[in-house]
Amino acid sequence: FAIIHSPSFLISNLVSIILVTLFGYLDSDYPSHIDSAINWADTSQPLGMRVRSYLDINCAHCHSDKGYCEYAPLRFAFNETEDISNMGVCVNPSFDVDESITQIVAPGEASKSAMLFRISSTLDEVKMPIIGRTLQHKEGVQLIKEWINSLEKMCQ
Repeated sequence: FAIIHSPSFLISNLVSIILVTLFGYLDSDYPSHIDSAINWADTSQPLGMRVRSYLDINCAHCHSDKGYCEYAPLRFAFNETEDISNMGVCVNPSFDVDESITQIVAPGEASKSAMLFRISSTLDEVKMPIIGRTLQHKEGVQLIKEWINSLEKMCQ
């Protein structure tokens, strides 16, 4: 603790920052805007960004190329969800959960969406996430329902 607050340590770091900046180690061609995950519960943020962030934190660990659900056509990492088909929009489910389910995400029809069905369930054989949960996350379910119902019907 004392070393970090010593004058020589602070001066050394300040000099390093100045030198790195002067000699171009910090490029000036970085993007002016970088999209990143946000607090999914922040209602002042766009709904789509909140959903992408929620899916990233709650689903991407399994729905990845090396995850438990790698077989599924879904990829929920934030950087992979700009393409909404990666979130299951207009994608047919590869599993039978209920006759009324038509797609993983059926735009404008949350009640026909496997995603909502599975995150709403607490039954071991259908719930998502599969592990680490015994209760329904009501706020998450409401967020996903609102998002699905906000999507324009576009599937063929």
